[in-house]
Amino acid sequence: MKKFIQTVFFLVLLVSYDQVCGQQHEVVVELNGDNVPRKTFTPEDILALEKLSDDYSGLPKVELVNANYPDGKLSETEKWPEGSWGRGYSTWPKVLLYPQNEMGLFWACHPLMRDVACFIRGHIFLYLNNKNLATSERLAKAGMDYVLDEQIKTGKNKGSFIWYLKRAGQEDLAMEPPVNKVQPYETAYALVAMSEYYTSGIEYRREEVLTAINLTTANLLKIKWAKDPSVGNTNLKALGIWSFFASYRATKNEKTYDQIREITEILITTQNIDSTAENGLLLTGGRENIDGYEIHHDTKIYYHMMNIRGLLEAFSITPDSETETKWRLADGIKRGVNQVITQRLDLTNRQNHKLRYGCVTTSLERLPDWFSYELVDLDKVVETLVKLSYYSKNSPYFTAQEHQSLNNLTYQVCSGLNESNPWYFISISYYIYYMGEVAK
Repeated sequence: MKKFIQTVFFLVLLVSYDQVCGQQHEVVVELNGDNVPRKTFTPEDILALEKLSDDYSGLPKVELVNANYPDGKLSETEKWPEGSWGRGYSTWPKVLLYPQNEMGLFWACHPLMRDVACFIRGHIFLYLNNKNLATSERLAKAGMDYVLDEQIKTGKNKGSFIWYLKRAGQEDLAMEPPVNKVQPYETAYALVAMSEYYTSGIEYRREEVLTAINLTTANLLKIKWAKDPSVGNTNLKALGIWSFFASYRATKNEKTYDQIREITEILITTQNIDSTAENGLLLTGGRENIDGYEIHHDTKIYYHMMNIRGLLEAFSITPDSETETKWRLADGIKRGVNQVITQRLDLTNRQNHKLRYGCVTTSLERLPDWFSYELVDLDKVVETLVKLSYYSKNSPYFTAQEHQSLNNLTYQVCSGLNESNPWYFISISYYIYYMGEVAK
């Protein structure tokens, strides 16, 4: 009851302030750059990074899984095409291929579109940063060949992409439909990759890519984003904003812009704004048990960052003339960022690049101070951070001090990037391109 009365009092004060003085806006928590290392990458590092990705493209297929080959026996003759990366879940860190997983399924060993899209985009950013990087141009084109081949072209699911989640049985390698089905998550990632490829100016198969963009955009526009269970988690809605943003930049389709506004309103009105430790979170998504603690799916650090990213892209595409909407988005972004700075970042050791995986349980109890740096989903964290730095530069909605605090946050987290691991490729590419733009 006491907390309820305090919250009501705060809201009354806020309304009064609005009426008398005008809107009171969020402010990014000040974060200095003392003792924060800044990661840099030499031209030689970038060439090595390209080679790392190249070696991870077109891997041999798994031809046998059984008790004698629990990690899978690789084929000596059959490979996935150049322009695909990894073998899906079987190449994710810490994933076991042979035993049944926690969902009662057997993991697939087929490239995932979400991974392929990220590697393509990484090469696009490296190419945009330096158009003499022939390997990145080649792999971006090869990746687009793979995406176009994987897109469903006919039927009720035309424009969508398959989520290769499972195989038919423990020793059965069948993975094509009906074993696996289409999924908005994979489809949205593919749309981002195709759209950014198109806007990069690379001419290869350009008109085919535009046709594919329109087909996938039409597919995602059919979704009822407010209530469709296939996009029930808020981070999927945020990914929807991001993918529609990328599509809109390529096509200028007004239906896409209208959809961005509709989904954005869901995020803004769902975000927690009660000025507690949960301020800025979206307490949404399924309930999951992590090390004995029940948490909301969307409060995991990488999904929280995806939600901020959705607001960021909506912010960037909203005209400055729409001042009220722009400020609502900026305030939502800052609330989300402040949650990261105050609840996720190690402020006692600025050399620590890790972020807390979770922060509160579903009953709003604080989680222990355990940190995580998830390799597979790192791109969701890093890309959001570098775009925060990028969008806040010279913006009337962010002060110079706020911009510098966001830079310091980005540098602290990104100091842990490791160019010797292929799962860091995407994040490093984002970092090189966007922080290079920020420095100009």
